[in-house]
Amino acid sequence: MPTRKVPLETNHSYHIYFHAIDNLEIFKSFREKSLFAEIVNYYQNQNPPMSFSAFYQKLSPFERVSTIKNLSKKRDYLVDIISFCGVDNHFHFTLEQLVDNGISLFMKQILSSFSHIYNKKKKRRGSLYQSPFRSRLIKNDEDLIHLTVYHHLHPYTNGLVKKYEEIFNYSYSSLPAYFDKKTLINVNPKRVLEVISKEEYKHYLKGRAQYQKNLEKYKNEEESIR
Repeated sequence: MPTRKVPLETNHSYHIYFHAIDNLEIFKSFREKSLFAEIVNYYQNQNPPMSFSAFYQKLSPFERVSTIKNLSKKRDYLVDIISFCGVDNHFHFTLEQLVDNGISLFMKQILSSFSHIYNKKKKRRGSLYQSPFRSRLIKNDEDLIHLTVYHHLHPYTNGLVKKYEEIFNYSYSSLPAYFDKKTLINVNPKRVLEVISKEEYKHYLKGRAQYQKNLEKYKNEEESIR
């Protein structure tokens, strides 16, 4: 992965995004979603005991869950995951970098590991992603709230769920964690919920839902006539 022109700063938060090459639906099945989630939870830690490939091959599913839980208890993380949302061919994170080079190392490890296992299972070769991950600095609390809302509305605006209310049960999003439910990926919504209450957050989500869906519709229409 090429060196970034502008290094990401520790104790700052970023919108992180990557897209599959050729619109491959790499997160189409629950099996692929759960595999990527396990890789993310494993490599969030600074000192995993072995490569994920070895971890995946040598340990049973029960042993892997137990190991990741024990690692997570130490909270010796490269990054804090503030929000996430995955759809069939791309993925969004909001990450806070906790150690120098934390985001770059985290992303390098998770993308490389998932690509290796995915390609092996699908008997394919070559890059799985359009380009190295993209990043944008989150400037302030308002920007942070707006971004996480954008992530959590993504399944609705992209038509993966038909009704707005269904976003609260969408399995590949951090939104349930904002309302005290479990998610596939370890997420820490504290940074957002220190700024805005759960009820205010839900109200903001609902207020943005149709507006964001309309924006996505117009964007798709523009792209179709280019």
